[in-house]
Amino acid sequence: MGLMLDTSAVIGWLERGNERVLQEIAKAELVPCVHLVTVGELVEGCERVRPSAGEPSSATAVFHRRQRVHDFVVGELVIAPAPTLKDAVIFGKISAIVGRSLSHNDKWIMAAALLGGHLLVTEDAAIAVAYESVRFQNLAVEVGPTARASTVALV
Repeated sequence: MGLMLDTSAVIGWLERGNERVLQEIAKAELVPCVHLVTVGELVEGCERVRPSAGEPSSATAVFHRRQRVHDFVVGELVIAPAPTLKDAVIFGKISAIVGRSLSHNDKWIMAAALLGGHLLVTEDAAIAVAYESVRFQNLAVEVGPTARASTVALV
């Protein structure tokens, strides 16, 4: 079983120093993976604070901190394989189960974690509850044994 960090866990670990994320990584004894969606969300976070001429140095500092997080993730962590047709089917089924209570990005990450049999590490309680719910529904048949092997850690 692998270890997949969602965006909240990456930011919690690398920006806020959430020790529980680090503990999950240490327990797994693996280099964590992230979904392409997480990389996209990190890029979005950088772009939203990109300083323009004349902005205070604090905006520049936030931008550079976020850029370092992005660079570390892309350079040091494993990027999960690109979504496949099977991911899309599982995404659709997750969407039908959880409705609009989660973002599409969260559902893509959940689908990849289920298919990969990963421990999904998140700081988002809504994702943790939904993940535990969907992994024991009819998805287990379509995903295969990895659905029951995967689990979630709310940090």
